[in-house]
Amino acid sequence: MSLGVEGLQISIPDGHYYARATVDGLRFTTKLPYSGWDSFVGEALCVWRSYCKILQPSEVQRITLRMVNRFSGVTASQVAEILKEPPSCPAGYTLQDFTYQSNLLIPDEPYAVRIVKHLPSNGLVGLILDISAYTLEPSEPDNLASLPHLRKLKNTVFFSLVAASEISKRTTS
Repeated sequence: MSLGVEGLQISIPDGHYYARATVDGLRFTTKLPYSGWDSFVGEALCVWRSYCKILQPSEVQRITLRMVNRFSGVTASQVAEILKEPPSCPAGYTLQDFTYQSNLLIPDEPYAVRIVKHLPSNGLVGLILDISAYTLEPSEPDNLASLPHLRKLKNTVFFSLVAASEISKRTTS
């Protein structure tokens, strides 16, 4: 057995963001409440530049923008109020839990989107909607031009999946 460092987890001084850096990649995360795209991407780019300065990667295999939405307190009978396309259930049966995953290629573009909808049966977590928009082609470490497009893809998918009534609840509270 050998022990070694696999990576570092770094908290940004305000405690709202943290990063996990390994030789294989960098994950940058925000805690709730989300303070907006400009703040998030500004901090992420600062951490990315430091990461590149230290590790000097020659290429980036994939850039991913991921949004995990948790709809707390949602039961199986309430999923249809939140998702525009809830899971189907044969007549006479009751939905207890579900997990649905799809991977979508964007036609004529080097991007894809992964969608995971998950409602565990324990009732403690609620409904999870996990959306990842990502690049399919390698790029130079200083070429982050895909970020605005990935954000647009992620948001387009979110707004196409979630009912307008649920979106208005989230933006007014």
